[in-house]
Amino acid sequence: MQNPTRLRARIVPPNPITVAIDDENGLPLGYGVVANVSDAGGCVWTDSHLEPGARLSLRVSFPQPAEVHEAAALVVWGDE
Repeated sequence: MQNPTRLRARIVPPNPITVAIDDENGLPLGYGVVANVSDAGGCVWTDSHLEPGARLSLRVSFPQPAEVHEAAALVVWGDE
C-alpha cells in the first residue's frame, strides 16, 4: 500500500521545543517535545498516556527570546 502524497509540508524544528501538556481543565498531564508541525497539526513526543479524542492545552516554550505560547490541541492518534 502506498502512502498518499502529503498535502502540507512538515517543519522539523532545528532545536528542541518543549511543551507542557495540560488537560482541558488545566490539570497537568506531562511534558513533551515538538517533533514536527504543519498547517494541519503537529507531532509531540511524550511519555504521557493521552487518549485519542482528548482535548488538551499545550504551553510551548521558546528560549530566545524567553516566551511561552498556549495552544488548544486535540489528540488524533497515539503510539506506544
